[in-house]
Amino acid sequence: MAGWNFFLYEALLIPFEITAINMVPNFWKDDIPVAAVCAAIIVLYAACNILAVKAYGGAEFWLSGGKVILILILYAFTFVIMVGGNPPKGPYGFGEILGQ
Repeated sequence: MAGWNFFLYEALLIPFEITAINMVPNFWKDDIPVAAVCAAIIVLYAACNILAVKAYGGAEFWLSGGKVILILILYAFTFVIMVGGNPPKGPYGFGEILGQ
């Protein structure tokens, strides 16, 4: 059952990730072909899985490090926005404290 569980997890996760990756460039430009992005992502997945375990493990290590850096950047961005570093308004959530 663990094997089937892992298979179903990956079989559902990979199409979701391809869809999410397609949405990012199409947010800014509509002329990017969806089929080309899908093909590129599938080739990258295949390359990671065909290469030796050392290469796959290295890719996982560096990509997870990138996720940690992204989380720290998002924390900093959220802090700056919440304390008033946004153009249209002052700080969020401090109106009662500041008498606004």
